[in-house]
Amino acid sequence: MTDSTPWMNAHSPLPAYTTTSWLAPVRVAAQSLRDSQRMVSQYVLVIESGVDESKNINTTTLALNFDATDDPKIDLNYTIREYPSDFRIQRNDVWYPRAAGIGGCTIHNAMDNGIGGLRQTFDKISGWFNDSSWTRDNMQKYFALLERNLYLTPPNPDHGLIFDGWLRTIRAPVNFSTTDPQWEAVGNAAIAAAGPLIEDINSHLPLPRSARGLTATGKLEFNLTSLSFKLSGIGDSAQLKKLGIPTVVDMPGVGSNLQDNDEIPVFWELQQNFTDPEKYFQHLPMLRRWSPISTRISSRKSSLGLSVITASTPNFLTIVNLKAMTSSKGYVRLTTSHPQDLLDINKLRFQAPGGQEDIEALREGVKRWRKIINTNADLQNHLVREVSPGGNVTTDEDLENFILEHVFAHHACCTNAIGPDGDPQAVLDGEFKVRGVRNLRVVDASSWPEIPGYFPTSPAYMMAEKAAQVILKEANKV
Repeated sequence: MTDSTPWMNAHSPLPAYTTTSWLAPVRVAAQSLRDSQRMVSQYVLVIESGVDESKNINTTTLALNFDATDDPKIDLNYTIREYPSDFRIQRNDVWYPRAAGIGGCTIHNAMDNGIGGLRQTFDKISGWFNDSSWTRDNMQKYFALLERNLYLTPPNPDHGLIFDGWLRTIRAPVNFSTTDPQWEAVGNAAIAAAGPLIEDINSHLPLPRSARGLTATGKLEFNLTSLSFKLSGIGDSAQLKKLGIPTVVDMPGVGSNLQDNDEIPVFWELQQNFTDPEKYFQHLPMLRRWSPISTRISSRKSSLGLSVITASTPNFLTIVNLKAMTSSKGYVRLTTSHPQDLLDINKLRFQAPGGQEDIEALREGVKRWRKIINTNADLQNHLVREVSPGGNVTTDEDLENFILEHVFAHHACCTNAIGPDGDPQAVLDGEFKVRGVRNLRVVDASSWPEIPGYFPTSPAYMMAEKAAQVILKEANKV
């Protein structure tokens, strides 16, 4: 069926979307790599709504994630607030990229499927429930189940016995060798600054503090689970009462604990336009069917931190400093009892303990990249000027104000968090069950108690694989 009704927080109606349903096969990991070929097949009913963009080049091509993010055919047009109303800087009505297509935000993610930085989170959950299945080392088997590795030879203790999953992964190149001297200078400067090479960032081994990895890539969701719960009467009873929604389960954690990365960009103008990114990527086997790779630089939405000027200026270098684990804890709240009315989404960025330290970390990141770019001998023949923050922004205070005005991120999560027994903010238990409700589980980006590593996509896939096993085990299927 189709429906052209606008979505929540949409500024204008979206194209008609389709509701689809189908039976999908599910494979569940066995208890160990030794018997990983023993899979259990079941079928689940999948119901999903959205625009079908499976043949859209923006949603299927590596390096076109910003084109996909800005694609008006799938843009949900969410808006958020960054700070509380009494904060000295106000950034309201900030555009937040979410996808209205089938597949959700998986269709506009950056195809970065690294799983580094997860040990802290997985081992914490394991400790809460005295459940060794949650340990980081054990969770590696779920990544091995879903991955179809194209850069190693099976078997491999971290990637499985036969590499037959659905998620194809490749490695980014180790060096930049192109016919464009400017492109090569930029790439080699970044590589030289990153530290020692990690051969496999998706192994179970801890990552060093500073290093460069061969990022695995292949093709998450700021989800509406919290919204659905509250409309159903599961949430903070005080908020529900104000909206005339009868409380079924008083659960103040629903919609709270909103977390996200902190990212801040720095822009430089270069002497020449970038001419051949498609030549640089041509040797990657997964990209040979796309020719040429688009050289478009899209930036319809300036709130992503990618200045509008880059949309028509193909000679800009952008370095984005990303702080993965952050202190901010915001919220998602209803404003009425109608599911299509605007939501109140506030990041409350930098307001929790540790907020100033997050700002300082971003500030030092800007300083570090300024030093790298401005002192690299090969780059000096290509640099024109720093455009943003700009050469006149030099003091710590000025840099911190720049960060407050321009910080962004798009990996929202954690609003229905797993947590230990006795924690009033814990929405889920260690088996993804909604506390106080029978036969209801949540398995998506909202389930995390804290930001999962550096990029949320593959960690969410791993969590889903574990949930499938938990459900089948309870049903005596495994």
